[in-house]
Amino acid sequence: MTRKGKAGKKELSPIDIYKLLPKTNCKECREENCMAFATKIVNREIQINKCLPLLKQQNSKAHNQLKEMLKPPVKEV
Repeated sequence: MTRKGKAGKKELSPIDIYKLLPKTNCKECREENCMAFATKIVNREIQINKCLPLLKQQNSKAHNQLKEMLKPPVKEV
């Protein structure tokens, strides 16, 4: 679930990330399962390109969505 953090910005939860992952629990990222991987993504401890199934053509839409979600917020000047 996405919740609002400081200054009304939405914060990502592991569930938000998990929903877009392939959910194969393949351990190619070296994590125990996809939920553990999603948690590390939210905590900025790992990058999404470590999920090899996510890099496959059939998952390109989800990969692009995740990249967009994980972009740092643009600060107003």
